[in-house]
Amino acid sequence: MLIILLILISSAYAQTYLSGSDYTLLHETAAAHAKGISSTFINPAGLSQGSKTSISASASNYSWTKISDETKGRVNSSNNSVVFAKSFTDLNFAIGILTGDFDFQDTQSVDTTLNSEGFPTIESSASIYSSDMQRYVLAFAPKDSHFGLSFNLFSLNYLIKNNYFYHNYSDTTPAARLVANTNSRVSYSIQTISLNLGYQRVFNKYSLGLSLFTPNLILKQSITQSTLGTIHKASGSPSAEYEVYNDNLELKAVSNTFSNFVLRFGNTYRINTKNIIALDFSFHLANDNSLTGPKGERYTWSSAGGFEASEAEGSFTLNEQKFYVSPQIGYSYKYREDLTYGIGMKYEPNTSKNEYYGEQYSYVMGLNYKTKSLHTFYNLNYLKGREFSRTREVTSFIFGSKFLL
Repeated sequence: MLIILLILISSAYAQTYLSGSDYTLLHETAAAHAKGISSTFINPAGLSQGSKTSISASASNYSWTKISDETKGRVNSSNNSVVFAKSFTDLNFAIGILTGDFDFQDTQSVDTTLNSEGFPTIESSASIYSSDMQRYVLAFAPKDSHFGLSFNLFSLNYLIKNNYFYHNYSDTTPAARLVANTNSRVSYSIQTISLNLGYQRVFNKYSLGLSLFTPNLILKQSITQSTLGTIHKASGSPSAEYEVYNDNLELKAVSNTFSNFVLRFGNTYRINTKNIIALDFSFHLANDNSLTGPKGERYTWSSAGGFEASEAEGSFTLNEQKFYVSPQIGYSYKYREDLTYGIGMKYEPNTSKNEYYGEQYSYVMGLNYKTKSLHTFYNLNYLKGREFSRTREVTSFIFGSKFLL
């Protein structure tokens, strides 16, 4: 029996999580002007402009309101971040962590049709997708310079569970009678490390910024699939056959990198002391990370042949990323010295060669309120796009604070 393994993993996955800085109200369109602790996840060169020891923390909760017109499910998702920045005489540094979790339970789909004899054929399926992500960042920047460097450790665990049931009955052809039930589990785990090289330059009314992410070097990666199935053939006839099988597969990566270079270019224009508009472009090089295998065993018991062990066959499809450019724009208005409003938008085209991820739009609106030692920010985020070949809509609320010590 052929085992089909679909690994729906993309380097764009982590980018759906906003880091929760006070630039979130611009959709973090701030490669050219993010500064201090808020630049840790965006452009480490901005750390060079920090002058105080500070702590930043944020939290958000997602509510997935709709997944395609014909399929709905229940989603729980959230992401949180904590950053600590310290300023020394000649050097500024920051250490931060960004976490995210995702749990989607697909509503069970049931398809009932009538066969040529008028008897019902029933087919149903249900899936659960869950993941947890962590990104650890250690950033440095010489004080009052234009450069910065960060080390990024990324960890992702992804789990897919699926249940499938099929039933067909025939009165005239007993051999066509069939009841089948399959439960499968796919587990994916990866840990990578990469560098982010940053540059910023501030002019009179303009700011320019560059941020270069190196390919993620894989430290550890594993993919396993287990399937337990039962098949009852010719149900109710003297020639009935029973079969129970269990597959255990393991895949191994060919490439030692998870993603390719990503170059982010930003430009900020200060219209006046109250109005700022920012524009960023992210250039993602193509990536053909692949896997070998699978290697595994199948254990089968049948009423006709008894117990048997054999090598499991399999094939797989990996989400290969093509070259693409993702633009984003943000605008902020300083209503008064302690209150700023902002909006932002980001667009991502179809990022995968095999069409698992379609184009995606996301929007943010929010406000920042600050005092001498405390900055708070409140943002509402809305996203609509294609993923897993279905339309998805996501609404989230992000709250955070930055403390200046």
